[in-house]
Amino acid sequence: MHKSESLTINVDLTDLTLWCAIVVPTRFRYTTALRDAFSGGGISSLQDLDDRGWVSGSQANVFVANHDTERVR
Repeated sequence: MHKSESLTINVDLTDLTLWCAIVVPTRFRYTTALRDAFSGGGISSLQDLDDRGWVSGSQANVFVANHDTERVR
């Protein structure tokens, strides 16, 4: 019999770089940003989307329509 050994690896699961290396994340934050901008928040707020710390659209599946929130109407 082999003695069982335990290995602990500390990983920051909030690290978006790690996630993007493993999977293509699905992001819905753009939906909210677009809705807010066109519902009175001003479309100039869309200029800083790259500075919000979100996964970029080139690394994620980005949705601009969310069927879950569309059903609420």
